[in-house]
Amino acid sequence: MIGLLKVLGVVILGIGSMKVVLGAKADALLDPTIPDATVRHPSVDSQVRFYGGAFALYGVLLWLCSNDMTRYEPVFRAMMIVFFLAGVARLPGAARYGRPSIAIVGLTVIELVVPPLLLWWQSTLWPAKYQRAGLVLRTARRRTRTSYQRAGLVLRTSRRRTRTSYQRAGLVLRTARRRTRTSYQRAGLVLRTARRRTRTSYQVPAR
Repeated sequence: MIGLLKVLGVVILGIGSMKVVLGAKADALLDPTIPDATVRHPSVDSQVRFYGGAFALYGVLLWLCSNDMTRYEPVFRAMMIVFFLAGVARLPGAARYGRPSIAIVGLTVIELVVPPLLLWWQSTLWPAKYQRAGLVLRTARRRTRTSYQRAGLVLRTSRRRTRTSYQRAGLVLRTARRRTRTSYQRAGLVLRTARRRTRTSYQVPAR
C-alpha cells in the first residue's frame, strides 16, 4: 500500500505539472469538446495553471506522507478528506450542466472511492503500532516504578545504617563519658588520698 501511495503521489505531481506547463490545454486533453475560445481565454488559462501548481504540491505531500506514515498521520488524513470533498464538489456541476466526459467521470469515481479506502486502511494500520507503543510505555513505567522501589529500598537501608551509625556513635560517646567520669572519680580519689597523706605527714612530730 505504501508503494501505491508513492505511485499515486507521482501521478498527481505529473498531472499538476502538466497543468502548470500547458494551462487550459491540459483540460482540453481530458475533454476535446471544450471550445477553443475557452481554452485560450486568459482568465481560464491562469486559473488552470494556478490549480495545477496546488495539485502538484498535493502530490509532493502525498509522497512525503508515504515515507513516514506515523509522523505525517494528521497530514495524510486531512489530504484524504480534502481529496474526497473535491470529488463531491464535482457533483453539483454535473447535476446542473450534465454529465462531463468519460475521463472526468473516471476521476470523480476515483476521488469518491479511493480516499475512504485509504482512510480505512490507515485505521487498520495504526492500532498495532499504538499497542506496541502502549506496551513500551507500560514497560517503561514498570521499570520506572521498579527503579523507584529500588531507590526507596536503598534509601531506607541507608537511613537504617545511618541510624545504626548514630546509635553506635552515641554508645561510644556515652561509654567515653562514663570512662571520663570514672577517670575523674579516680583522679579525685587519688587527690584526696594524697591530701590525707600530706596532712598525716604534717601531723607526725619531728624527732
